[in-house]
Formats: sequence, structure tokens, C-alpha cells
Amino acid sequence: KEAAHLRAYSPPLLTTTTEWYDEDQRLTDWLVADQEVAYLQEARLQFSHLFARIDFQVDERLNLFVESLRLTSSVRLEGIDPGSGQATLSSDELPTVCWSRQDNARYPLLVPYGQALNIHVEMTTRQGIHFQADTPTFQPGSGLRYVCPLSSRQDLGGIYSTEDFIAFSHLMNQHSMLHENM
Repeated sequence: KEAAHLRAYSPPLLTTTTEWYDEDQRLTDWLVADQEVAYLQEARLQFSHLFARIDFQVDERLNLFVESLRLTSSVRLEGIDPGSGQATLSSDELPTVCWSRQDNARYPLLVPYGQALNIHVEMTTRQGIHFQADTPTFQPGSGLRYVCPLSSRQDLGGIYSTEDFIAFSHLMNQHSMLHENM
């Protein structure tokens, strides 16, 4: 007898699901279990996060001056085929998540997995726009959490310039940057 391939989503994924984003344009979290179960074996589903998460971590000193941080993904999730798990993406009506200053200095963004994308980051301080850049294209992994430090000075480490974003992208593509399962 053959093994069974099981794929389950939480909340349940229906073919007519279209509400991937909340009213604030944040991609909502979904869990997926995808595994093979041998014939006559008990199925115990182990769920993981379907999307990748990027935490933009602002330096504590800089965060004191942050008014808002806007994060715009270059792709919008249009749908997921429940059987194959393949995502359909679009470059129309791009989702922008706007965070007001967070006391913990962490600004998360869920993004679709497995497809090339980039993120436009715009930080506004009380004095006006302080930082604006686009990440180079990268391909996030499903269920992974990436941490991207943003700092006010180069000697603090993290991302300060477009060149830093390029280095960040290469690290993400090589999966050698700080990432963990969500």
C-alpha cells in the first residue's frame, strides 16, 4: 500500500478564499501541515507558518525619533492553490504596512514565500523622511523569520545604505543571515 500525502491549512483554505490581507494591508498568518504518512500509520499533523516574516529591528536610539515605518512588498498574494500549495502573486495594488513607532523597535512584515520579491522601506521621523530604500530582490523561505537591523549610523551595524541592503539580500538568498523557524 502507498503512503498518503496530507496537506492541511489553518484556518481552512478554500478555493474561494480571497481575504489574505487585513484592513491595515497586513498579510494574515496561515499555518500549513504538509507530510507523507505511511500506510496504516497514525497521522499527526505538524503545522508551520505558511509565510515568511521579516522583522525590521530599528536601533533603540534611532527608534526614539521614529514617527512611522512604511513597508511595501513588491508582490501581493492573490491566492494559493490548496492542493499544490502554489501561490499566485500579482504586482497590482501592492500592500503597504504602516507602523507607528513601536516601543520594542521591531516592525514585522509577513511576505509570501518561495517567490522573488523586494521590499520598499520608508522611515519617517519627526523631522521628515530619514531613510528610504528598496531591498534587492530576494526569495524568502516558508515559515522562516528573518531579522533585519536598521541603524542610524554605520558603526552600529545593520542596514544604513543601499549597499547594506544589497549585502542583506545576498545573506537572505544564501540563508546565512539570522533566521529561524517562526
